[in-house]
Parts: sequence; C-alpha cells; structure tokens
Amino acid sequence: MTRAIWPFWVAVSLALYRLTMWAYGGLLALAAGVGVAKARRWWRMRAGGRQALAEATAALPPDAAWSWFHCASLGEYEQARPVIEAYRAMRPEDPILLTFFSPSGFEPLADRRPAWWLPGDHLAASPWDVYPVVQRWLGALGGSRPRLRFLALSKYEVWPDQIRHLQRAGIPTAVFAAYHPPGAWPLRRLSGVVHDAWRGLTTLLVQDEQTAGLWRDCGVPALAVGDPRADRVAAIAASDSPTDAEWMRVVQWVAGRRCLVAGSTWEPEEQALMQVGWPPGGGRCWICVPHETDEDHIRSLTDGLGRACLRWVTLSALTAAAPADPAVFDPEVLVVDRVGRLAQLYRLGQVAVVGGGFGKGVHNTLEPAAHGLPVLSGPRIARFREAQALVACGGLRVAKRPEDLTSLARHAMDDPASAASAGRQAQNWVQANTGAAPAIASHLAQLTSPSPRAMRR
Repeated sequence: MTRAIWPFWVAVSLALYRLTMWAYGGLLALAAGVGVAKARRWWRMRAGGRQALAEATAALPPDAAWSWFHCASLGEYEQARPVIEAYRAMRPEDPILLTFFSPSGFEPLADRRPAWWLPGDHLAASPWDVYPVVQRWLGALGGSRPRLRFLALSKYEVWPDQIRHLQRAGIPTAVFAAYHPPGAWPLRRLSGVVHDAWRGLTTLLVQDEQTAGLWRDCGVPALAVGDPRADRVAAIAASDSPTDAEWMRVVQWVAGRRCLVAGSTWEPEEQALMQVGWPPGGGRCWICVPHETDEDHIRSLTDGLGRACLRWVTLSALTAAAPADPAVFDPEVLVVDRVGRLAQLYRLGQVAVVGGGFGKGVHNTLEPAAHGLPVLSGPRIARFREAQALVACGGLRVAKRPEDLTSLARHAMDDPASAASAGRQAQNWVQANTGAAPAIASHLAQLTSPSPRAMRR
C-alpha cells in the first residue's frame, strides 16, 4: 500500500470501524432488552460509571493524575496484576484507575478489592469505543485535557478511537505483554485503522524478540520485556496453601489419590476425559473446572458424567456436606461449579489438562506449569508463545483430536515418573521467565503527560 493511498485507507477503515461499533452496540442493547444475561451484565456494569468517574477525578489532590490500566477481562487482569503491584511499589502516591471491557473482570473486583488497592483508586468499565462515547468518558477525566499520567493496555486491548483521543490530548499510551505471530492482524497495513492505532502507541512492550522484530519491520519501536503472567503464576505457586473450610474439604476429598486437574474445560476436553478410566476405589480422581460455570453447562457436564457411569460431586455440595458423608467424598470426579479456585487447585494435582485447545485457543497453561504439573491440551496453541515454549521444553503435550487427549491423559496418569519429569521441565521454564513485571512497571513509571496543573491552564 503506497504512502499516498494509506491516509485514504485509514479514513475509510475508520468509518467502517465506527459503523461496526455502532451496530454491535445496538445488537448488545437489543440482546439486553430481550433478557440475554451476558448483554445485560455488560450494560449494567456501565450504568452510572461516567458520573462516578467524574466525582472520583474531582476528588483527586490538585497535582494528582490517574495512572490508567485497562484489561479486557479477568484473564488479562491476572497478566496485569503483577505489573500494577510493581508499579504501586515504585510510585505509591499515584492513584490508579483500573478499567475492564468485560463483566468477567469487573464483577469480581467490584465485590472484593485486590491487596494493592488504596482508597484513592477507582474501578470502572471502559467506554464503548465510538467517538462521542469516548469523548464524554474522557471528559469525566478532566475535559479536553484528561487528568491522566498514561494509559497502559494489557496485551491486545487497543481501541482506535480511544487512542486517537489520547494522542490529541498528549497522553502517553502503552501496551504490555503483547505477542504476535507473523501475519497477525494488527501487523497488517490492510487492517487500516487498527494498524494505525498500534503505530500510534507511545510504548510497545512485547513478550519476545520475534514480536519486537515484526513491529520494528513495520517502523514501530518495540521492546521485548517478557510476559508478566510468569511472575503472577510463580507467586501463586510459591504462596502458602489456603486454609479456608472449602479448601480443606477439597483436600479431604482428594485424600492422597493421584489427581488430574482439568482447568477451563469445554465439552471436547470433558468428553475426552470421561473415557480415561476412573474405576471406583482405583486410587485416582479428576477435578474438573469448566470454563463456563452457569447452570446449563454444569447440568450438561454432570449428565454426561452420569451417562459415562462416573460418580461425581459438585464443589458446592462437597462444601455443604457432613464431614464424613461417603456420598460426596467417594466419587471419582469433583465438578467445580464456581470461579476463583483454579490457580490454587493445580497444587493438588499430578497431571493437568487445559481447555480451549479444541476451540478458539488454549487457556492458561502457565498456572499448572508453575506448580510443576505436566500439561496436556488441544492443538490450538499457535497464538500463545508460552504454550509453544512449553511444548519445546517437554512440559506440554498437544493432542490433535479429543481421542488423542484421552490416550495422553491415561498415559500420564499411569506413568508417574514420566509425568513428574515433564512437570519439572514446565516449572523450570516458568521460573526462568520471571522478572517481566518490574521491568514493565519501570518503563511505565517513566511515561509522563503534562502535569494536572498545566492541563488546567
């Protein structure tokens, strides 16, 4: 694409992008109106948000400005969390604005603030990326000169209209923990306004040198700093075991059996694991943590377990049962029917299966690796640097088909020595790749926008 055509193509793609955003927003509103739960949650988290943000901004000390961190959902927050913690340690006086696009990230933190949180911090839903909405939302941050030190985006959350507004206001923008294989959409000039938005970032901090090189080939300075998820999962693995009553019930349920922990599963992984072989009293068990924990999916999963002649119990039933009830402590399968336990549950296992690899892409393989578990998954790992690295070091084995996953899981459960060796390789890779979070935080701490006092002149 020639230099003469490029501005025209950016303008055309921006118009198409805005049209798409308006249409998608309308569909979300329609879905919420007819009672679709996810759409209603999406709109509910944004209700009154701009007014609350304006009030929080007005309450800032005169010379203070927000350090704005944005995450798509809970997974990206887990990636951003060690960066935020490291930044807070470096600059404890800076108020932090944390935003989410999805309710899956916003709702857990709305209910329970993280340990790094201070009274002056603020949680909000990100604005829908259409020009007038972004304009009004940034207006709540101080008008045409928002009281922002910077915007730091976790992984891929680059919204073109948002970036264009902040560029005009002179606010630094950064992405951290990005990973792109060759040919990824943001790298292509054909993507128009998306590519232009990435090129407009002040700082691009990526996971590896390959990604940095691809952006340099596009004329964009990029630094390979690493993946802060390694810091996060290593910290979880090194922390003390929980001591709450629910956790102790799960420990009692495992009771020394050889345990497979299946995390963020979908139907292909669940169906494959039902065929592994879980004989009653056979000294082995399976903890299943579905990606979707809504009532319909849990019912579908437990119905499938019943058809496979497997005994099961849900975490909620286990927690509520009498201390020695054999009906809940003897089954071979524990179905975790709530979120928030997976990262800790891996410490009870000897083998891990991570879901998503037969769908859009594998979920978090670093969590079980940090606990020293060999990892098994489906084939969709191309977009995930850490998964490919774990394959290379022997810590992750990939099944091309669900029936292959059955065979791999059965072998891992039957061969403790081989499984333990693969688990050590996985854990060693995680440990060797820690340290990204403080490095990213240091780069962010150097980003400065005009002082709040100068903004008001």
